[in-house]
Amino acid sequence: MRRHIQKTRTTVRTSLRNRLVLGLAGGLFLSTLLIIVIINNKTENGFADTAKTYTLNYPDVTFKRVIRTSDNHFVLTDGKKFIKTDSAGTVLWKKHLETNFSLLIQSFCELSDEGLVAVCQIIGADNVARIYLVKLDKDGNYMWSKVLSKESSEFAYCITAGPDNDFYLCGTGCSTSNFILKLNGAGEQVWAKDLKAGITLGSAQRIAYKDNYLLISGRIQNGSTDELYLLKTDLNGNPVLSRRMTMQKSFNIKVLTFSPDGGYIVSGNYLGASGSDNPFILKTDQNMNAIWMHAYGVDGIENINDIAVNGNSELYVVGNVFIDNIQNINTLLFKTDQSGNVLWQLHAGSEQLNGAGDDDGLSIAPLNHSGLLI
Repeated sequence: MRRHIQKTRTTVRTSLRNRLVLGLAGGLFLSTLLIIVIINNKTENGFADTAKTYTLNYPDVTFKRVIRTSDNHFVLTDGKKFIKTDSAGTVLWKKHLETNFSLLIQSFCELSDEGLVAVCQIIGADNVARIYLVKLDKDGNYMWSKVLSKESSEFAYCITAGPDNDFYLCGTGCSTSNFILKLNGAGEQVWAKDLKAGITLGSAQRIAYKDNYLLISGRIQNGSTDELYLLKTDLNGNPVLSRRMTMQKSFNIKVLTFSPDGGYIVSGNYLGASGSDNPFILKTDQNMNAIWMHAYGVDGIENINDIAVNGNSELYVVGNVFIDNIQNINTLLFKTDQSGNVLWQLHAGSEQLNGAGDDDGLSIAPLNHSGLLI
């Protein structure tokens, strides 16, 4: 195995102020490698900067999402199956979701009973999109599955676990535009809320739980204007606080997470003037007031897919970057300070990851504050 970590160009371009041109980002799911970035030296409140990269080859999957579980192991998915590993990458179990219909795992989480619940999209024979839920126990054994459907297509984009073995979904559909849905540990609906507020177009794209409240972020299309919104609700879905920011074009939110200083991090991609996708990060305080917002990328050729936050409110950002016509797309990792300024940036891919073409970093999780799993 060849090791390659290369410092690359500065990625910060401009700071966004009141408006941001945003667009949907196409995912490049072509890499078949799990990358473990081992940080050699700990810091008191996060990860150190000295990094070595090792690759472990799993040729039968393309990892799209990883979460760290309560037993300090990791569960990964390629959209069709789950794999659980220890922190050294040793496979503990595999589970393939076998169905008679086309299925794609959109998001998954660990419940308080240590079981896993995944929200999936399926397309039936009637060509209607439906939401499919499946639960596994901590050892990967099947427990139950549910199909949520209406007469028209419905889409769920994100899932988060609640405090009492319950969980929450968010998404959009033909009969709803921005919905959140609460279900219990048996997959039974507790309540549903449509957040469109008289505006018929849009989508709730990310949802997160903390300290007995929900945080939701998404897009509302009001006439020809797109708006990014942040919404805080209680566990019954009743709004507590909200903010809306006007945008110029469609955008895609990929990350919604909490900062140790009490604020929130929102990140995704927008459509630049040249027609290329560019990434952005928005930092707010606990009242959802914007502290800073930065656009990143050089000539509109980078993407952000996931973010880990350390104890100092610094960000570890993973995605991809276009290098040249030989190496094409490389996996990208960069670190920012508390204000979103890039401290360092690394990329690896193509021949260094034993393949040519496109290599994309899609998800990131911390390794006991001593490293990162990408």
